[in-house]
Amino acid sequence: QNANFVRTQGYVLFCSLLTHRPTIFNQDNLSKLVPKIEAIRPQEKDKASVQYYADAVANAMNLLHEINPTLAATRLASCIQNLMSLVLSTKYECYESIFSAIESMVNEIVDENLLRNSSNNANSDLYQVAEELKKGLSFQYQPAWGFVITLFIGFYNRMNRNCAECMKPSIEALESFAKDTTAKCNSVASQALCTAVKIIGPEQFLQILSLRFDLPWEAPERREWLLPILQKSITGSRLEYFGKNFLPLLSNLKRQSAAFEAADNTVAAKHFSVLYVQVWELLPAFCNFPTDVKENFKNLAKTIGTLLNDEPDLRVILCKSLTTLIIRNRSLIQATEDFYLENNQHDEDDRDSFAGRNEDSKELSSSMKVAHDLISPEQATENLEEIGKFAKNFFPILFNIFCSMEHHTKSMKLRSAIYNAIKAFASASEETVLESFFNSVLKKILENEGKTKADKRRKVLLVELSQAFVDSVSIAQLEFLFKIIKPQLSDKDVKIQKKSYQVLERLCCRTEFLLSHLDELKQVLVASLSAAKAAAKKNRLRCLRYVVHALPDDPVEQLFSTQSSIPSSEVLAEIIVCVKELNKAAREEAFQLLITLSERSAEYHQNFSHFLQLVVAGLAGTSSHMISATVLALTRLVHHMRDLLEPEFVESLYQTILILFTTKNREIVKSCLGFVKTCCTILTDERLEANMKASIDNIFLWVEDSKNRFRSKIKLILQKFISRVGYETIQHLVPVEHHKLLASVRRDMIRNKEKTDGRKEGGKSKQETPDEDHDMSDSDEDMDSDDEFIDQFRTEPGEEQDDDDIVDLLDPSSSKKGNKKKMVQEDDVTFKKDKKGRLVIEEEKEEEEERMAPKSVHQMVLEKGGSLAPTKGKRSRLVDLDEDDERDESTGARPPKKRQKTSQPDKYTGKEYKSKKAAGDVQVSGRHEPFAYLSMNPQLLNKRKQQKVKKQYKSVISSAQKGATKGRNARKKRN
Repeated sequence: QNANFVRTQGYVLFCSLLTHRPTIFNQDNLSKLVPKIEAIRPQEKDKASVQYYADAVANAMNLLHEINPTLAATRLASCIQNLMSLVLSTKYECYESIFSAIESMVNEIVDENLLRNSSNNANSDLYQVAEELKKGLSFQYQPAWGFVITLFIGFYNRMNRNCAECMKPSIEALESFAKDTTAKCNSVASQALCTAVKIIGPEQFLQILSLRFDLPWEAPERREWLLPILQKSITGSRLEYFGKNFLPLLSNLKRQSAAFEAADNTVAAKHFSVLYVQVWELLPAFCNFPTDVKENFKNLAKTIGTLLNDEPDLRVILCKSLTTLIIRNRSLIQATEDFYLENNQHDEDDRDSFAGRNEDSKELSSSMKVAHDLISPEQATENLEEIGKFAKNFFPILFNIFCSMEHHTKSMKLRSAIYNAIKAFASASEETVLESFFNSVLKKILENEGKTKADKRRKVLLVELSQAFVDSVSIAQLEFLFKIIKPQLSDKDVKIQKKSYQVLERLCCRTEFLLSHLDELKQVLVASLSAAKAAAKKNRLRCLRYVVHALPDDPVEQLFSTQSSIPSSEVLAEIIVCVKELNKAAREEAFQLLITLSERSAEYHQNFSHFLQLVVAGLAGTSSHMISATVLALTRLVHHMRDLLEPEFVESLYQTILILFTTKNREIVKSCLGFVKTCCTILTDERLEANMKASIDNIFLWVEDSKNRFRSKIKLILQKFISRVGYETIQHLVPVEHHKLLASVRRDMIRNKEKTDGRKEGGKSKQETPDEDHDMSDSDEDMDSDDEFIDQFRTEPGEEQDDDDIVDLLDPSSSKKGNKKKMVQEDDVTFKKDKKGRLVIEEEKEEEEERMAPKSVHQMVLEKGGSLAPTKGKRSRLVDLDEDDERDESTGARPPKKRQKTSQPDKYTGKEYKSKKAAGDVQVSGRHEPFAYLSMNPQLLNKRKQQKVKKQYKSVISSAQKGATKGRNARKKRN
């Protein structure tokens, strides 16, 4: 034990020295030190010893790489082999430290120099490292497969496109893990293959693992499971490869589907039709930073245009491909962006709005690293010019499809895809083509008078489509569009008005247009106040936010001091009332606009309460809806500016809100309760105590509300009061008749505190209390890793296998067989034999009668303290023994269980009293008198069940009649 402790402390010392990189370590010292550290093996059952040993080896190798990269690369394979050998003899809990050390060495030592010196050389250091890692996928490392596969993800990320031959053996080995969807390592194996596809590309990857679609469609060797992996991971490929290899495959799949459908083989036809769509779904991935757009897009453009017209099921995929192709190339060109407000709110009433920005920014960021190495900004510009040449061909096709769709949710996905495709082509097309097509769209909007429903629907689609060009057309054309939509902002048709406000919002995104039309936009937004519909509130408020951000001086003075016919108070009142809109996004926009106004106003007045004083005027409103909305607005503003407002102003506002509790309107009181709850944490202790009496008196006016609508809110406020000023202080202020409510609040607080403390203590006990069984066991499966991230995909050690089972470790398929659970074997089964050694097989019924000695019903009932007397109630039953036992052990009451239906009737015939040698029953010592028992079930009185009941009672009644007859005859003879 002492030697193990000293050895562990030596590892700790080496880790500390190597981490600080002292100057005494030179090439000669380190080259001698690394083998010596490796030779001092740790105590394999000690987690700390193994951990510090692995860290010491990794730190020494990483330091050696800084001094001599070639020497470190030479020793890397042997270090990995040494650490991997520990996996076979150590505990599962030590795996993480071992593989973390290996991962650290791989990430540090496998660099560009090693890749350059090892390309296409089977005896190189890189090939040896790959071979050592591949050995970890053999059967003896089965408990650590999850860790090993995770190593390949980091190892592949260090590779480049010239390392396909080095990666080939490990990719082939990972196939068995990735294709089995039920395996625990399936997800991490699929991730490793995705990484491999990104690094070496689909062309080289499919040479290693081909799809094998030439095999029969039911053959298990077909690799259809590769399609989702390819779809997620292809980056920087060639459009030419898709055209030469996948387009013929798609034609073959479509032909096979039609042939099976003609042969009335529905299953096969459906299989090939689904597979046809899945292969087409690879096209957006091939459009993710392709390297040959200028040379080969023209060969693919005609096919895409034809399929857009002929195959409606592929339109979403094809539009997504075109959009991805343009957006990816544009992302490589550093261009100035316009101003956009943040909008993370989900709008439940605006499902058909898809004019968002950066639709796929997450996907874009993951591929940028590969793209910058393959495509230069100059090449991306040439690619966009090449794609823009085909805009004149795609605009009419996409326009006709977009305008021919119905305006409902089912076509939402397709409409969004076509809209984004038109928007993408507008950013890449030639200026003359864009101007010509945009003018034609505006002309159709002006010509449409909207007299019929069909005309109105088409006008809505045209206005919606005009948004796609706002980011690309010139300012002169935007002015023309603004003139068209201005009268539509007051249109009586809700959909047209809503789409017009969406176009106006997109216009405000153009900084140049916003600054040049600021006064006109302000007047339009104020003038259209009375005609604004509820559905357009969100976009209208967003337009106001753009204007407020752009105003050079105090926006409150400029926006609410207009010379128009509408008073400024009505504009502010509209914003305040919108905080109670049904649409969640509209409510949030109203709050954000109020916050923006307050912040901009404070910049000029140096007084954060200036704007709030304007909002307080809403408390004098004539409607309860307006007063309630004002209280909600004040609550949000006070909470947002809690650190900047004067305490005197907040206290004065708090006292004003308390007065509103005397109103008899529940809507107002509900908002006031929210304000009081917010001020509980804002007011200082002194100011809160000074107003506590008034707070309690006003709040308890609504405690006895007939519908108890505010009881839970009041209890939450009381909890905050108690936590701030104490229970005794509140108790003196609360009326005596409400002390029970206050005591209930106190109990809830104590109970919640106990639950919180119990969770904390339970978490500590789980982490700190060691398991004795785990400490005493030496098997791999005794300890699990504490790392939740690792547990998501790491393979847990399997159960102990029989020592007699022989596994061929040289068989490649043994890893699949060994990973399956075996049937549980009963080793203790013995059979009876006679003197000659022959098996003795007994009758099952006799064995059951010998094993089971049932007690009489009287005995069972009496043991439980019950009675055979009838009980009250239609559903009363005899007590269930198991249920009663559980009820005795439990502290709480258990809900009554339903009576279980059984095939056997509820009767006891007394077979155990029957004599085997003579007729009649025999008294059994220690038991009750012979009896038969039938339960008195009320359901047996049903007329439909009379025949069934007669059969149950027949045997008992006949036996009783025989006994009675014998008794009479015997009595007569005696007499």
